[in-house]
Amino acid sequence: MHTWSEEPKKNIYQHLDMLTYPKNCEKLLSGKINSKRTIIPQKNLKKKSKEISFCLKQGIEFFKNAEYADISIVPLLLYYGMLSFSKALIISNSTEEIYLDDIKYHGLTTRTKNEKQKIQKNNKKNWSLLNEYANVNDGVFLELSKLFSQEFNKNIIIKLKDTLSSVPELKTLIDKLNIFESNSINCYSEINYKNDAVDFGIYTYDITKLEKKCPKIKKDFIKSKMHGSNAFTQYSSNINISPDNFTYFYNYSSVIGGRYFVFPINVIEGTKKKSILINQILIDYVNFFILSEQVRYHQDNWNKILSGENDALISIIKIYVECVKRRFPNLILNYLFNESFSYGSPAYLN
Repeated sequence: MHTWSEEPKKNIYQHLDMLTYPKNCEKLLSGKINSKRTIIPQKNLKKKSKEISFCLKQGIEFFKNAEYADISIVPLLLYYGMLSFSKALIISNSTEEIYLDDIKYHGLTTRTKNEKQKIQKNNKKNWSLLNEYANVNDGVFLELSKLFSQEFNKNIIIKLKDTLSSVPELKTLIDKLNIFESNSINCYSEINYKNDAVDFGIYTYDITKLEKKCPKIKKDFIKSKMHGSNAFTQYSSNINISPDNFTYFYNYSSVIGGRYFVFPINVIEGTKKKSILINQILIDYVNFFILSEQVRYHQDNWNKILSGENDALISIIKIYVECVKRRFPNLILNYLFNESFSYGSPAYLN
């Protein structure tokens, strides 16, 4: 559904606001509102609808308040908005009977679980925001990940550096500032699956990064120039690959323009490193959980970020904040209806 709009964020909230009325939630869940979502048999439809509608109402209010708040507290407001939106999505889309009482916890924690984390927590002198982490736990994050077939176990540790680098909209700025490496590349043509074969196109200047991030690409794919141009390179698989076992990277189309390939992120599972693909909603959830922890409990460290002492990361965070204000509610809307809600400003001629 496309909406011509002078104020996309305002219209996103208006579309979400339709579902802050339990009657409309009931209609969506039962298929009486036109959507592309799979209709899941719902028990206790009235109870579910009331919980979803109130969570959406809270999420909208948190995000609206973040528009006028100072950056010193904005990550906290946005995280609580994400938490409310995520609960609404879980209750409405889960194939299991889940209610608010079943998802009381964040699903992430910063409580130390090993000696290395204890040392890091106590080492204020060498503190770095990029080294902050989240330990996976019971609650919203685990249930949200199931919606995207990305089930995590409670042994996994995720670092901010890895998830922050995987926000495609930040790629240009990350590459420019050169504080850490971005974890995405520009897409020319999206991943295409046909009869267990895969092809995709990238911009030539990204070849080195692609082959560094995914060494198997050189073995599993043949590359050729596209359209007789030196600007683009086509990759075609020389082995059988199905959508289910293509784990090199995934397509990501920004809600405000731009197409990317996003690589797996590194996590720690127990004592071993592991690479996994993580949906952008989950990446945002992890990032803002970690940032909100700094706002709430580590004001001294957070002040270092705000003042620009810590690698001037505040410049990246400010842009990320504006990106999330626009895209996270949009993605929630998309997943509630299982269709794309897009917004564009009309052009005016003098």
